[in-house]
Amino acid sequence: MENQASAELTAAKARILAEIAALQTNADGVFDPKSWADFGALGSRLAKAGVAWKTCGLGSNFTAFMEAAFREEAERGEIAFQLNKAGANPNSRVRLTNAPPKKAVAASSVSEKKSTVAVKTPIPAPTSQAPKKLSDAEILKRVLTAIRELQTNENGGRDASAWVPYTRLGARLKEKGVDDKSAGFSTFAKFMETRFADKLEFDGAPGVRRTRPKTASTAVVPVAETPSTASTVPKKEAPGSVPQTPLSDAELEKRVLATLAAIQTDKSGKRDAAKWADFANLCSRLKEAGVDFKAFGYSTFAKFMEARFAEKCEFSGDSSTRRVRPKTSKGTKTQKGGATPTALPANAARPAAVGKLPNKNDAKLADWAVVAPERFDELAALALPEKWRFDDAEPAPGESRLPILESYIKYTFRQLAFEGKVEIAPAGDVAAFNVGLFDRKFDPIFAFFRKNVGAGPQPWRLSSFAVVAENADGKELVARFDPLPKRARFFERREDLVFDGDAAIHCDGEHCLVENVSRLPSVFLRRYCSPEFLALEIDGRTWTLDDVADQPEKTPERRRYFKALEKKLPGSSELFEMKLRFDAAVELAKKRVAANFRTAVPFFNPRKRNVCYLLPLTLTVRREAPERADVALVVERLPETGVYQGHTVYTLDTAYKTARLTARLGGENWLDG
Repeated sequence: MENQASAELTAAKARILAEIAALQTNADGVFDPKSWADFGALGSRLAKAGVAWKTCGLGSNFTAFMEAAFREEAERGEIAFQLNKAGANPNSRVRLTNAPPKKAVAASSVSEKKSTVAVKTPIPAPTSQAPKKLSDAEILKRVLTAIRELQTNENGGRDASAWVPYTRLGARLKEKGVDDKSAGFSTFAKFMETRFADKLEFDGAPGVRRTRPKTASTAVVPVAETPSTASTVPKKEAPGSVPQTPLSDAELEKRVLATLAAIQTDKSGKRDAAKWADFANLCSRLKEAGVDFKAFGYSTFAKFMEARFAEKCEFSGDSSTRRVRPKTSKGTKTQKGGATPTALPANAARPAAVGKLPNKNDAKLADWAVVAPERFDELAALALPEKWRFDDAEPAPGESRLPILESYIKYTFRQLAFEGKVEIAPAGDVAAFNVGLFDRKFDPIFAFFRKNVGAGPQPWRLSSFAVVAENADGKELVARFDPLPKRARFFERREDLVFDGDAAIHCDGEHCLVENVSRLPSVFLRRYCSPEFLALEIDGRTWTLDDVADQPEKTPERRRYFKALEKKLPGSSELFEMKLRFDAAVELAKKRVAANFRTAVPFFNPRKRNVCYLLPLTLTVRREAPERADVALVVERLPETGVYQGHTVYTLDTAYKTARLTARLGGENWLDG
């Protein structure tokens, strides 16, 4: 079925390209790359030609279909769009940026007014479609070639030890036809460090990551695999020997299960199959057995285990007390032929291959479904009007247009996956979840997905944000899901939403002021720190706060400056004075909460899955707005004592984005700044 759908899409795209070319060709047969093809005219021609684009499953409307179908061509600059999502589809336009190849044969009429004028400009040949998918070996070859080129100077000399920044490497790889997004990764860092962990080494913090090929002294050298059984611990490597990686999937599974079996076995040789193994103990034992999770491209041991062994193991505990044990066949039903499937426990991470459900414990929408950034504009237009961005300025390249909305959907999906509320229809061909937002009629909005037949490893692709019984997807939603997918539940008890104004608040002031100094307002730093104190020597030049204060938060220069300031603050008189003002701001926040408990804004912490609160901190007093908050203090109620622990501070933008996950922030609110 998937092959058939892919063939239908390929045929539809070829015909669409031909019709666009025809609309860009005048009566004299001259192709004009600057002319536009109106969606209305294009849709009419496709209907006459019998092109059933709706059956391709890439969108319920023509605009969504065109964006999804020709995304790769648009990224390569072969096709351009002018989309008017606020109005009717015919107001949108498309054009080919170059003349079609001469190999193809013209077959479309030039205009509706000239009945039989043949198109002299050829129809785009299959070469204008997406290029053939590169093999893993070819991708590796191009990556290594790009790195070597960037390590070579103008005189042709190469420094094999030179580090190559991700920014330069990413641009060079796109020139060579290698794109991390097309490979199904949400970031370039994940693409590099997952696919090439055995060939490359990496360095630097996020935002300044860099890489280079492993040298003979650091490269992984595979050795002969040794047999092992489920009842014995794999043979330890000799001190100083090279770890036995990369391993085949079969050998990796064998070693992990053997190590688990050894942990479950006591000194007398008796094995307790129900015994849990702590992640910390298992990770240490696996390293002794030559299995290092980082060599397989995972940032944490938990992600490694729950992604690679969800079918073989079951898990329990939270992030700090995570445990694992092999699954047993107890309680499972035997299928025909004698095969005994393993039942998924209620709290286990579900593998993508089983029903294509998201990972229950660490769900990422970008890994589960293809959702183009432009689709969030459609959701914002459909939902009740709300603040989804922090200002009206155009975002920088690569930044989100609607960061508040994207963050909301990201963490709502994560919670829905944890609660098991991401639904797949019985036929397995469509999926949906409740977005938690409402349209202007106060009807709930759902995200509706179809199987991904395009590029990328994600099993699903967003078809549309739909309202029940409206348009094609809304009607299919009702026909395929009964009951409809439910909303996420962030709070178990109503009392969790009410802050106890009589309870004490204790803060880690030094952590808030030192480790989060970059989040503090510049006027506050200048008030308590002299210009001499704020002048820092970095790489042989003097940096001041003025140099970085107005830069975006994630720029490397800004991060380096505040990292240096963070090291200078401890023990200084400046920090002492800042701490006095910070303590006074906390006391003022306590009074504001006592006067109005709604001042404390509850929010759901997705990492701990508990309720925390945001309190306003006024660090700089202004005559025109004496109560205006500068940052938000994050506090958590300690269950044993009932007091509140102040953990950190957020900028007001981050605090607003965090609080919006659980409730709409309408009317006057101190989080609006």
